Amino acid sequence: MARLRLWVLAGLLAATVVAALAGCSPLFPPVAPEPPNPDAQPAEENSPDAAVGAQPLFVGARWVYRNATSDLIPVLHPGSEIETEVLAEVRCRDALSGLFRECFVVRTRQGAGRETVSYLHRAPDGIEICAIETRAPGTASSRGDASQVRTFPSELFLRPALVLGESWSFGQRAGDFLSSEVLGRETVPLRDTILTLLGPYTSCFTNAWRVRSTYGGILADAYGGGIVECWYSTGVGMVKRTAESLFYELVAFRKDSEVKVLHAASAQGPYYLPVGSLVIVQVRGHAPTAEPGIAWDVANSDEVAADGILGQLSLSGEFYADRDGVEDAETGTYVFRFAVEGRGSTTLVLEGRYAPQESGWETKSTRFDFVGT
Repeated sequence: MARLRLWVLAGLLAATVVAALAGCSPLFPPVAPEPPNPDAQPAEENSPDAAVGAQPLFVGARWVYRNATSDLIPVLHPGSEIETEVLAEVRCRDALSGLFRECFVVRTRQGAGRETVSYLHRAPDGIEICAIETRAPGTASSRGDASQVRTFPSELFLRPALVLGESWSFGQRAGDFLSSEVLGRETVPLRDTILTLLGPYTSCFTNAWRVRSTYGGILADAYGGGIVECWYSTGVGMVKRTAESLFYELVAFRKDSEVKVLHAASAQGPYYLPVGSLVIVQVRGHAPTAEPGIAWDVANSDEVAADGILGQLSLSGEFYADRDGVEDAETGTYVFRFAVEGRGSTTLVLEGRYAPQESGWETKSTRFDFVGT
């Protein structure tokens, strides 16, 4: 009987291992579906196409990737992380039409190394790069256009919707090119638990799109090799990336449902938000140094702090300038970020100070009501 019990246990273990190798198994439990949100807002409250396509793009989105190669060859490839975050929406002047277009400000950084800020426009047939800014520790920033691409990950050139067998290309000048092809869907199990703002997420992705990209010229140097393969999960984004002997895996990201993005014209509320989620308010204005202009700040910061519901993630609104070619414009977007830290109700009042005429300064305000749940 003991021998029979041992054989049964061995058989169950072998079946579990085979299932794990074949795809998602109890070792990678699926995440339970989220209950309906009674405070769900219209889609336009968040950026368009926020939860559509293989690579979401909305203000507040964030992805963290770990250099998983360090698990195999720790001496040659010490562990490191790459973080990509969508900081704001601004307007960038198109070099061809001369018109301003809505662009996302996307920052990518690797540890204490070089930081890249990309200005991306979401076009119907893909993502267009309007401008690039790179910053290295202890040096002045350098600016340029799409011909100076030095960023990660590869979703910059990804189509909004992926179709099996689809291919596309991107060329800058002779010898510098990118060509991509959708190879199909695969199951991708990852090594680490993936974290979101509201808790852990499944580390096994079924039906992830596999995209192979071939780079030439300076793009091959920028992306770490001539051939790069990425796996994308719809609604999550890129979950794995391989380039030559290196590969990165997703360890943290923010879901669209965890971030409430509001604008000056958004409804007053109340907005019901779970503890642990993020609130971002964007308002248009002028650079703090521009005169006359509209500069925004929190008018009731003491009351908000006393309520203990919203924890402000910056002392004042961060200003992101519009881009006129490679130069900053005087106009731009103020971004206020708050973490939902407690249960109860609170009111946020933002005040803009401006001088419409020589008679003196005037103010305008916008108000939002929140309930932490």
